Amino acid sequence: MKGLYAQLYSVKDAMEKDYMETLQKIGDMGYAGVEFAGYGGYDGKTLRQALNTYGLTCIGSHVSLETLEANPRGEIEFLKTLGGDYMVCPYWKLENREDVKRLSEKINPIGHICQEYGVKLLYHNHSHEFAKDGQVYLLDRLFEYVEPGCLYQEPDLYWIAYAGVDPLAYLEKVKDRSPLVHLKQMENKITKKNVTADAGIIDFKKAMAIGDKSQFIYEQETMDIDPLEAMEQSLRFMKEV
Repeated sequence: MKGLYAQLYSVKDAMEKDYMETLQKIGDMGYAGVEFAGYGGYDGKTLRQALNTYGLTCIGSHVSLETLEANPRGEIEFLKTLGGDYMVCPYWKLENREDVKRLSEKINPIGHICQEYGVKLLYHNHSHEFAKDGQVYLLDRLFEYVEPGCLYQEPDLYWIAYAGVDPLAYLEKVKDRSPLVHLKQMENKITKKNVTADAGIIDFKKAMAIGDKSQFIYEQETMDIDPLEAMEQSLRFMKEV
C-alpha cells in the first residue's frame, strides 16, 4: 500500500481538546502524513516542527474559498511553511451553470497565484456537485470554465457514491486531474452510512490501482467508536489491502 494520509477533520473533536497530542497519535498510528482542516491557532513553524517530531508530512490543507479570497498569498505561504503542495477548496454551493461560472471566476485568480508558488489548487466534492447541467455533472462543467492549470480535483469516493454515481468509474474518468483522492467508506447503498474502511462496499484496492499516480487520504466523518480508534482500525485494514 502507498503511504496513506489522514484528513484531520476526522479527529476534529480530539484536536479541539488537545491539538498536538492528537497529531502525535496520528503519527504513532503509522499514517504517512496529514491533510489539515484548521490549524488550531498555531503558527506554521510550530506546526512544521511538530510534524517533523511526530514523523508526519503535510500533503495539503482544506481552506475555505472565502479565506483564500481574503488572503491568498498568506494562506499559500502558510501551507508552504508546513511543506504542503496542495491547497483544497472543501466546499461550494453549486446548483446550476451560473453558480459554476461564478465559482470559476473566483478560482481563476487564486489558481494563478498558486501557480506562482508551485502549489496546486484542488476542489473537493460532496454529492450536490453531481447534479447535471444537460448531460454534464456540474462538477465536470466547472473544469470547462476554469482556466487551464488553475484547478485540479480531489475526488471524495464516499460522496460520489452518495450521489448515486459509480465512484470507481468516475475516478477512472478524472484520475489525470486528481493528484489527491479521499478514501471514505460507505456501508451500503441503502443506509449510505460513512463507516470504517473495512466495513463498506467501496473497493479501495481497485481505487488505488486506478489512481496509481495519485496520493490517497483517509477520512471518516461519522463514527460508532472513538474517532482515533476508527482511524487506527482503518489504517490497519488499509495496510492489508
